[in-house]
Amino acid sequence: MVKFYQHKYSYDYSWNTVSYAFLNRYPNPFATHVLSVDTLDHRIDAETGELVITRLLRKTNSVPRWARSIMRDNDAYILEEVKVDAETGTL
Repeated sequence: MVKFYQHKYSYDYSWNTVSYAFLNRYPNPFATHVLSVDTLDHRIDAETGELVITRLLRKTNSVPRWARSIMRDNDAYILEEVKVDAETGTL
């Protein structure tokens, strides 16, 4: 199953604080459900000048009891693409 998710929110903190916190949120000792984070690609988009970062996250999820017999494990893989525009201060 594939799910697309997009989140938009404005924070009342400086651009440096928000971008640093977002890009360094995993791994951390308080998010034990995140098993690994791998950066697959990072590049500057030639047309927009944005930094584009593609990461693969592996998380563990609790599986409902009824689904345990058909699921091999409770790991989920998330492909994350982040676009950073330093000029406008947007992620």
